[in-house]
Amino acid sequence: MLIHYYGKGYVKASVGERTISFNPPGKGSDAKAPRFGADIVLVSSSLPDYNGVELASFGERVPVVIEGPGEYEIGDTYIKGVATKGIDDTINTVYVVKVDDMTLCHLGALAGDLNAETKEAIGDVDILFVPTYGGDVLPPAVAQKISAGLSSKLIVPLFYGGEDRDSLKKFLKEAGEEKGEVVEKLTIKKKELEGKEGELSIIKSF
Repeated sequence: MLIHYYGKGYVKASVGERTISFNPPGKGSDAKAPRFGADIVLVSSSLPDYNGVELASFGERVPVVIEGPGEYEIGDTYIKGVATKGIDDTINTVYVVKVDDMTLCHLGALAGDLNAETKEAIGDVDILFVPTYGGDVLPPAVAQKISAGLSSKLIVPLFYGGEDRDSLKKFLKEAGEEKGEVVEKLTIKKKELEGKEGELSIIKSF
């Protein structure tokens, strides 16, 4: 699996020729993001930073779009959307995706802690994408608390990117890390996750 990160909640996960796009920014967002063809687009929130479905349509490639809670099966990809508290009393959807024998979880624009029922619905996670950028979304301390409370092998913090990495630094401090190794992209196989527990992986934001 190959994972790229483009700032805020925008993550691309590719398995072979299959691509899943999480939360591409839409019109009205100040995030600069590339356009690429995806097979599946997952939208956690109706807010502009998360609803840019048009960025995932390229050429003749038209994605399947999922925009809320429920259970979905697209080919051999299983997706569960779990409703949680979002910004300004909106609904945020946490997505759990099972693909290529791995389980990914993207917390979207989560605006509060997770209750026991939601944690149970999420279950065990191989790779967790957690927002750390504060404001109306998770502040770094709460982001770290949630990350520690979920059974995930690898934690990928999401941040604003660019020169402003204060939220990331605060998250790393909460996690007891002075600084984390930054990679341009994350290439990972299921067997490489064996034995890992709550390890951090920082992907450079483009």
